[in-house]
Amino acid sequence: MLILFIGLNAIAQTNFEKGYFIKTNGSKTKCLIKNEDWINLPSSIKYKLNKNAITSTISGEQITKLEIPTKFIFERHLVDIERQSADLSKLSSKRISNYKKENLLLKIVVDGKAKLLKFNSKNINYFYYILDDKIYPLEYKTYKIKKGLILKNLNYKKTLREKINCNNQNLNSDIKYKESSFITYFTNYNSCHNSLSKLYSNETKKGKFNLKAKLSLGLSNTNNPYTNNSSFKFREKIVFK
Repeated sequence: MLILFIGLNAIAQTNFEKGYFIKTNGSKTKCLIKNEDWINLPSSIKYKLNKNAITSTISGEQITKLEIPTKFIFERHLVDIERQSADLSKLSSKRISNYKKENLLLKIVVDGKAKLLKFNSKNINYFYYILDDKIYPLEYKTYKIKKGLILKNLNYKKTLREKINCNNQNLNSDIKYKESSFITYFTNYNSCHNSLSKLYSNETKKGKFNLKAKLSLGLSNTNNPYTNNSSFKFREKIVFK
């Protein structure tokens, strides 16, 4: 238990890592940022100006860029987006996206000649790419028609084929709309154009290991409604978990 405590204490102390953030007013703050391996975009971040300083918090809405070198980068961009509902009964009946402009904080997944960025909202991922300093959506949309069928708009494949190709050849015609597939595609594209790719993905990181010891009081019974005299009760017993 002592060894485990020392190890956990050491991990807790290294959660704060060197980085910086830029506020919407343009000011840059170098600090120690608490790395929480965000899967979704952070609504707020915790930071210290130095290791002995008190922990402060800043809202994600106040940030235009947030970075811990080699770990993650978030950037704010004005993008086209149509927010979809995860509820199938509320899907749009229109195939083409009804885009609106929003100023959003996006996570850079692949950095290189072509950048891949991601925005997560209510467990729905939206992907974007930056090429020649301009940002574009990778359009994917589920929609329903009158007969109740659910269809998919896969325009992102057409975009990749026409805009992000290797010597006018599509790198992969069957790419799926998910982070791991896009990472492979954009890495191959950058390599084709002699550009190195930097990856900032936590999709494949291992989960945390938790160890607990408990005493439990077990009490259960069962019966089978299809036969007589089939009810059983088990005595109470303290067991280890």
